[in-house]
Amino acid sequence: MKRIAVTFEHDHSDLSDIWEGYYSQYLDTRKVKIGDILRNDWAGTVPLLNGLQQELFAKYDLILFADVDEIIVPLKEDLGKYLDKVDSPVVRCVGYNVIQMEGEPPIDLTKPILEQRKHWSRDKMYDKYVILTEPQHYTSNHHIQNEVPSDPNLVMLHLRDIDIDLARNRNAKIGANFDIKDVERRRNIATKIPEKFNGII
Repeated sequence: MKRIAVTFEHDHSDLSDIWEGYYSQYLDTRKVKIGDILRNDWAGTVPLLNGLQQELFAKYDLILFADVDEIIVPLKEDLGKYLDKVDSPVVRCVGYNVIQMEGEPPIDLTKPILEQRKHWSRDKMYDKYVILTEPQHYTSNHHIQNEVPSDPNLVMLHLRDIDIDLARNRNAKIGANFDIKDVERRRNIATKIPEKFNGII
């Protein structure tokens, strides 16, 4: 089965190497440069999610769409073995935000992330449709027509919050709002990341 991971990378992405290092172990990878497409439209990648599928399915049997700060991890096996078993048209993950807690030092992106960050918060917004074996129609970055339940054995590690200062600066550069109250809300519901995830990124 030929498969590819695709991301949309704006001009100020700082997690590109982490994304590439993880997914390239299991799939071909493609980074689509989007420049300032998000500056005035946070859903600006929806036409790309829909428009690229015909081209990609002409060459590949499976597409994994994941933003540059999204790492998709199966609970019971590595991603490659999980993808080998996918037999449904679309797979939806279960989303968690990996988060910098109060008092934790700045992230060092040259070192493993989960050695430096030990908490995450559940976020249903990131129960996204990330794996396709047949064309789907995205109605937003997070939803498709004919939605299906999440696979509880497929987790997204969303890395937006791994360093709050980096997130604040990144949002400023792409013209997005940053609300520290949202961060505090996510911190308030954070729990320990299970040890099984150690060493993944």
